[in-house]
Amino acid sequence: MKVRGYAAMKAHAEMTAWEFQRRDLGEHDVSLDIKYSGICHSDIHQVREEWGPALFPMVPGHEIAGIVSQIGSAVTKFKVGDRIGVGVFIDSCRKCASCLKGLQQYCIEGMTGT
Repeated sequence: MKVRGYAAMKAHAEMTAWEFQRRDLGEHDVSLDIKYSGICHSDIHQVREEWGPALFPMVPGHEIAGIVSQIGSAVTKFKVGDRIGVGVFIDSCRKCASCLKGLQQYCIEGMTGT
């Protein structure tokens, strides 16, 4: 799937329009048409490589909101057209002691950082 975004092509670079290829949608995946994205301090630190070497080109903005455009065959919680937001962490269990305290980064089952 071909998509567009704004990317830093190297460390400390300004953002420029960039087209790139995403992998095909998996059975558990949700694809969304991003309408809004926040650029926060962690994005800036990564583009500047202040937290160590980073991979470039980099499309910053990991806190996003949009409209579901496709769902994988195993997805049951979302449907095309739903408006959704994606936070800093996804895939945590939301049931363990850490998750119940709002500390998904320490989920005993793991999490995915966006």
